[in-house]
Amino acid sequence: MNNLSPQEQATVELVQQYQRRRFSRRDFLGKALALGMTLPAAASLLAACGDNTATSAPANSGAATSATTAAAAPSGPPTKMIVMGNGAVLGDTLKSELIAPFEKKYNTKIEYVVSQTTEQLTRLRAEKDSPTVDFIFTGEAVAVTMRGEGLLEKMDAAKVPNMSKVVDAFKNDAGYAPISGAYANMPLWNKAKVSQPLTGWADLWRPELKEGVSFPDITNTTGLLFLILAAQINGGGIDNMDPGFAAMVKLKPNFHPSTGWAGIGSDQVNLTKQGDISALVTFIGLARPAKEEQGSPVEFSASLKEGYPPSPLTLGIVKGTKNLDLVHNLINEVLTDNVQLALASKASVSPCTTVKLPADLEKIVPAASTMQKLDWQKIAAARPGWTERWGKEVIAKK
Repeated sequence: MNNLSPQEQATVELVQQYQRRRFSRRDFLGKALALGMTLPAAASLLAACGDNTATSAPANSGAATSATTAAAAPSGPPTKMIVMGNGAVLGDTLKSELIAPFEKKYNTKIEYVVSQTTEQLTRLRAEKDSPTVDFIFTGEAVAVTMRGEGLLEKMDAAKVPNMSKVVDAFKNDAGYAPISGAYANMPLWNKAKVSQPLTGWADLWRPELKEGVSFPDITNTTGLLFLILAAQINGGGIDNMDPGFAAMVKLKPNFHPSTGWAGIGSDQVNLTKQGDISALVTFIGLARPAKEEQGSPVEFSASLKEGYPPSPLTLGIVKGTKNLDLVHNLINEVLTDNVQLALASKASVSPCTTVKLPADLEKIVPAASTMQKLDWQKIAAARPGWTERWGKEVIAKK
C-alpha cells in the first residue's frame, strides 16, 4: 500500500469505509466522483463491493441509490453557493477557468461576489451565527484574523486529493485550506538606468541607484515585505528585524527624493518607464503588463536568487457552510493543473503546486519553489510595532 498514489490510497480508504457501512451508497458515489472517477467507474467499484444496487434497482422501487438515479441527479435544481473573491483580471480568470466548469461538473450555481478583504471580514463577522457565504478567496493577512475569530473551518485533507501537489510554502500548518497561489513582489527597473540586470534584492543597494529607488511605505503589504526581506538578506528575519531597519537606513541615499516610499501604483510604474525612477519595488500584477508592452524600457527577473516575498491568495472555508463537501470539491479543482496554469498565464499568479510552467511563462511568472514561506500570524502581531519603528528609525532619521 505504501506504493499507492494519494488518489489510489484515498480510493482504498473509501472502499474500506463503505464496507464498514460508514456512509450510504449515494454518499459513496458522491465521494468517488470527488476523487475524479467517472460515474461508470464509481458504480462498477460499488458493485465490486458486493452492492449490485449500484448498477440496477428493483423495478418500480424508486431507489435513489442506483447509478441511473445518480447519473440523473445533476439535471435537478442546482445547489446554490456564494463565493467571495477578487475582481479585475484575477476575478475574471477565476470565474471563467474555475467557477464556470465547476458549476457544470457539480450542478451548482455560484454567486461570485467581488470584494475587498475588509468587506469579506465585515460580512463574515456580521453573519457569524448564520453564514450565507460558503467560501472565500482572500489575503493571508486577513485570513489570520478570520481564523482567530472562528470564522473559518479547517479542511479535511482526505477530501482534497490534489493537496498532494501543494508545495510546503503554501500549506497551512494548522490544517486550514491552503494558499492557492501568490503574487510575487519584485523590483522592476528601467534598463537604461541600471547598468547590469538585478539578479537579487541586494542589488537595490548599488551606489549607481542613488536617488533612484522607489517602494511603498510599510503600511502597504509590498513595502512591509520589502522590509522583512531586507532583514532576511542581512542575517535577520521576522524574529529579528534589527538588520532590516539598519539596511533601510543604509538604503536612504538611494531613496527617490519625491517618491521614495510613495506607492506601487500605475503612476510609479509610468515614472519607471520614463526613467525618473530607476528601480521600483512593486508586484507582478503591475510589472508584467509594463514589461510586455512593445519596446518596453523596463525589465524584471523571475529568478531572483533570494526568491520572492509573496502576496498570497488564500482559500477559506466559511465556518457553518451548508455545502461543506462541495467546498472541498472546489478546493480540489483550484489545485488542478488546468486552473493553476490558467491563473499563472492570465493573472500572473505563481502556482501553489508542483505544476510545470511552459518555458515562455516560467520566464515571466516565478515558480512555486521561489516563494518564501512566511509566518503571517507573527507578522500581524508585530506589524504595529514595526510601523512605529519605521517612522522613528527610517523616515525621521536624517
